Amino acid sequence: MATINQRKLAGGGIRYRVKWRLGGTHDGAPQSEPFGTEAGVHTFKLHVEAACHQ
Repeated sequence: MATINQRKLAGGGIRYRVKWRLGGTHDGAPQSEPFGTEAGVHTFKLHVEAACHQ
């Protein structure tokens, strides 16, 4: 399962990041992708899950 993390920036903005493990297993290598918009992060998370975390 991919997760979405958000972080508040010092300047008042918000930064989003999708995190997942390759293959969706505990042994898979950790992966992540940063985003500046909430819409983009949700779309990417759906694509990661549809591609079986590859």
